Amino acid sequence: MIWVLLVAAAIILSSLVVAAFWYRHRATLVVKARESATEARQEAVLQGLEVLARAIVQRQVNLTEGALRISALLDNLSTVPQPLVDTSAIHQLAEAASGFAVGRQREALEAAERRRQDKARQSLEAQYDEAVRSAAARLLDVIPQWRLSAE
Repeated sequence: MIWVLLVAAAIILSSLVVAAFWYRHRATLVVKARESATEARQEAVLQGLEVLARAIVQRQVNLTEGALRISALLDNLSTVPQPLVDTSAIHQLAEAASGFAVGRQREALEAAERRRQDKARQSLEAQYDEAVRSAAARLLDVIPQWRLSAE
């Protein structure tokens, strides 16, 4: 009778050990999947930043639109990249332009209001042009380093 109890105890103990190893393995897989997803999101943000910064430097995108998009992407970085780079001009233009109507809201504006907003936007772009393009060029210089530090 004692042998039956010992065998039962051994079976239960081995089952617990297997379950513990399985649980630990499963938890490790979940952590790795989360890290992989975070890395993929970070790379997507960096790719977007690189495309937009290059477009701003090469004057292929409207300065205000580029600043709004870059500002949003910078806010979505999953970690604070090193080395730090001064992008304050981009954020300032994005903040100053955040009140302008876009898309369907812009289409719904009366012509006079649309012209007023266009004039204000053009004034902001003239004010921030050099600083935003310089900040975009700095971004292009550091993005490769940000990629390396993310690995």
